[in-house]
Amino acid sequence: MPKRGSRRDETFTIACETKPLGPFSFGSVENRFPALERQTWRINRYVPDPYAHQRSRSLAAVRAGFCNPSANPSSVETIDAYLERLASRDAVPGGGSAAALTGAIAAALIAMVGRIREVPDQELVTRADRLRADLREAGRRDERAYAAVVEAQALPKTDQSQRAARRSALEAALQTAAETPLHAAGLAVEVLELAQRLTHTPLKALSSDVGSATKIASAAVAACAYNVRVNHRYMRDSAAVERQAAKLAEYERVASQLVARVRSAIDSGTSPQP
Repeated sequence: MPKRGSRRDETFTIACETKPLGPFSFGSVENRFPALERQTWRINRYVPDPYAHQRSRSLAAVRAGFCNPSANPSSVETIDAYLERLASRDAVPGGGSAAALTGAIAAALIAMVGRIREVPDQELVTRADRLRADLREAGRRDERAYAAVVEAQALPKTDQSQRAARRSALEAALQTAAETPLHAAGLAVEVLELAQRLTHTPLKALSSDVGSATKIASAAVAACAYNVRVNHRYMRDSAAVERQAAKLAEYERVASQLVARVRSAIDSGTSPQP
């Protein structure tokens, strides 16, 4: 795994567990490896903030023109490591982050189809890759947004001024926590638009991939909607709730139409055939 910064090689023995329990901390006995026995590992002694590195470089890799940023050193956390965090007792990541990741998977499928079909569409591929990166960043934003809600809930409320400050901080945090999955839902709708665009050309066996991407992106929109509305239950700013709810309803309406069009094109065979 590529590493950056000051480092020195060191060989040491650690007790391996049956599965990884969280993010790696290089150079520490807190490393968890999927093994059943003690082993000696030679690694670079380096203790980074993996998420900060990923946040700062993953999106930049796509913006800089990498067609497949997941093959870059900027990709730090593996899907298995993320799922371990998702399955843990920690408050984050949660449903909003998982919804964004789901949308990113759909975008990746769209990019794959755009690359390997008979007539590659580089403009579509570029858009899909950027949506994938944006959705991954949206997932990380969701984690930070919910953490802010938890932090606001923990503020003191022993007197009137503290209670007022806590209410204000919590309202702001809840609005952000609702806005973040709302933004991700919009990105997932853009993925659906690319899926429909693909049905305008011959797909052959790739129709199953486009259909899968469509359903996955649709699930991302639905999952994001749950995470928007759960925050609306606790928000006091009715105008903000109404504004966000209207935008979400529009996303859901457009998503439903796009899913129906893609499914009709694939199932009825109306997509052009060679």
